[in-house]
Amino acid sequence: MPLSPEEAIAAFKRLGCKVIPNRGKGSHTWLQLTVEGRQRAIFNIPMNRNPIAARTLRHSILNPNGIRDEQHLRELLDDTNPPLAFLRVIPQQGPRYRLRP
Repeated sequence: MPLSPEEAIAAFKRLGCKVIPNRGKGSHTWLQLTVEGRQRAIFNIPMNRNPIAARTLRHSILNPNGIRDEQHLRELLDDTNPPLAFLRVIPQQGPRYRLRP
């Protein structure tokens, strides 16, 4: 089942991510997970697509952050401690790009 931008943002917030204020021009919302001062995951959610295209969701948003597909995302959200479950699957090298301060 495809995710709307609002559902995706809510899901990533449940995984422990926070919205980055004043980032982007309004067509995208950025979320990041920071652990001990280090950026561990970053999500760039297109707000102008409802629902988010399955390929975009899988290849541009989920896979770079260690989440295989929507089913895997649901499994992480159904865990008793979603943020901890997400930390276990995040790639050790961190996100593919970093935000400048």
